[in-house]
Formats: sequence, structure tokens, C-alpha cells
Amino acid sequence: MLITDRLQKNVSQIFLADLLPKLGRGLVRNLPEDLGLLDKVLLKKRCSIMNGQKTHKKQPKVMFVCTAGGARSIFAAGFATQLVNDLGWAVGSGFETCRLSKQINLLFEEVGIPAHSQSPKTVFQRYSDKETFDLVVTMCCEAKVDICPSFRKAVQAIYQSQAELIHWDIRDFRGIKESGDAWMDVAREIRSDIKSKTVDFIQSII
Repeated sequence: MLITDRLQKNVSQIFLADLLPKLGRGLVRNLPEDLGLLDKVLLKKRCSIMNGQKTHKKQPKVMFVCTAGGARSIFAAGFATQLVNDLGWAVGSGFETCRLSKQINLLFEEVGIPAHSQSPKTVFQRYSDKETFDLVVTMCCEAKVDICPSFRKAVQAIYQSQAELIHWDIRDFRGIKESGDAWMDVAREIRSDIKSKTVDFIQSII
């Protein structure tokens, strides 16, 4: 199967997996936006084929890393793995070790990402284990001026000499003020933002 056909199939699957909980709970307000994004991704890929552009590139090794326990990075790595259908090429990392909440694991389950009772290896552990990457994607909330700049500088100090660094402005789940179902709704919006950025990112490197 051509990588573009596989991408189309996998993009469709992760978008539909994310839409099902919304449909089940009657939250259809984001449906046109999600489907529109899906169409945009697939149309752009098809146009590149018709125009004779290369669609086969060397698959780089990627680390997504975020502040705190790494939940956002797990989502990004999970979506990337689903899209390319290959284990191990994309990993998630945090800045500290902790237990991940039941709510976060429910969000994983909704989109077919394996549950994680513990946070992934920290960026420091991966560096200590001599793990190398071609691309390192930092994820933090730019509004957190007391955390985000120092976090990015720390990652740059570790990996700048060996990897291309990319930054995404992603809200922190721990910063959600709402509770109960309202917390889950906001968390799903953050997850959708991660999914959208991951799809665009994968398009640019495969």
C-alpha cells in the first residue's frame, strides 16, 4: 500500500475515533471543523501526488516533550504512531515523573491510545540513556511565562546540537479550571489541538 493511501486510511481512523465520543454525547458543534480539517489534509496529500511531488521520505525519529508528566506528548506520539502505523519512531516525554489521572486515561481510551498509569520517561532519562532523535517537538503553554521559556531553554541545552527543535503552543491539562464533564470538554479541545498539529507535522515529514 502506498504511504499516501495508508496515511489517508489512518488519518480517517483517528479523526473518526475522536468524533465518536462527541456524537455519542451530542457534542456536534465541532463536527464540521473536524471533517473540514480531515478533507484539507487528504486533499493536500492527493494534490501533491497529482503534481508529481515526492511522497516518500526517510522516516525520522521524533520525541515529543512537554512540561509536567507528559500527557500532551503521549497524545502527540500516539497520533503519530497511528498515522504512520509504525511503533518506536515517535515517543513522548515529560519533565517529571508522576501518575496520570483517570480522566487523562479516559481521553487516551477514546482515541485508541493505550492507557498509561505512569508518565513516560523524562527527557533527562532519555538523554542519560543516550537516546538520539532527529526532531524534538517541545509542547508548553506560552501563557505560562514562568514555566514555558525555562522549559524550552532546558530542552534546547540538551538536544539542540543533535536534533532539529520545533515548538508547539499547547495548553496544559493541569490549567483547566472547570470540573466534571466541563473539564472533559475542555480537555478534548486540547486533545483536538494536539491532533491537528500532529497531522500537519506528519504531512511535512513523510
